[in-house]
Amino acid sequence: MSHPHDSQQDQVKTDNDPIKSSKPLVILSWLLLIVAIVAIMMIDWTDSETRSTSAGHSLSEEAVVERIAPIARIEIIHVEVDREPQTGEQVYSLVCTSCHAAGISGAPKFGDQADWAPYIATGFDEMMNIAINGKGAMPARGGNPNLSDLEIARAVVYMANAAGANFPEPADESAEGGEAAATEEAPAAEQAAAEPAQDAQATQEAAPAEAVAVIDESIDLKLGARIYKRGCFACHASGAAGAMKLGDKKAWAPYIARGMDSLMEGAINGKGAMPPRGGMGKVSDDELRAALAYMISKSQ
Repeated sequence: MSHPHDSQQDQVKTDNDPIKSSKPLVILSWLLLIVAIVAIMMIDWTDSETRSTSAGHSLSEEAVVERIAPIARIEIIHVEVDREPQTGEQVYSLVCTSCHAAGISGAPKFGDQADWAPYIATGFDEMMNIAINGKGAMPARGGNPNLSDLEIARAVVYMANAAGANFPEPADESAEGGEAAATEEAPAAEQAAAEPAQDAQATQEAAPAEAVAVIDESIDLKLGARIYKRGCFACHASGAAGAMKLGDKKAWAPYIARGMDSLMEGAINGKGAMPPRGGMGKVSDDELRAALAYMISKSQ
């Protein structure tokens, strides 16, 4: 028979057994270890996904280009030296026509007197300032840094005079004897302007009768009108630079009296302030003759 006291001692002994009392703690430790392992695995998986995404992006074409791009970029501008300065018409055709031919982005349209009048009124110096430094949608030097000041000035004069201005052609000061040439050009222009003021009647009487009849019936006056509007009007519409103004009978009379051959020689080779072929480049002799005939028909 067991004694109650012995039973109590067994119970105390069982409660104080270190193995049995630490069992819940061991279980809890294992649970915590498992949770930690799972957490580490999740973190590692997330990092691997991020690295994979980053690696994929880093191998994209855009990323590679960005990575290998140089820190600094150098823009090389080709500057031409020791070349003949371009004419105003050449500069206009190569650079200015992209906007001024159609009046794009508010640019004054070539030959449109209403568009150009406010600019012409400001004077040549202000127009040059805008052309060199740019204004609004117009870039400095028309977007071509290779253009010299002389070439820009020629382009300004070419476009302004085509719209009714009367600016003198800029002289090439860098050329040998440039100043002398400019000085000689002024009297030539003045002389050309003064010629119409001479006694037209006396000149006409001195000319052969057959020289006065300069308009051939075979000449296409409609073609002449188109050529006139293409280039001749730039000076002859307003009488700029001493040109005979269209419709001015007194101004035209001495030239008509000399005959078509004389007029054609001046138109082809240029005279005074008038450039060869009226500055129109590849215009043919027949087109020049038609333009002269048209102007004569309006000025007799």
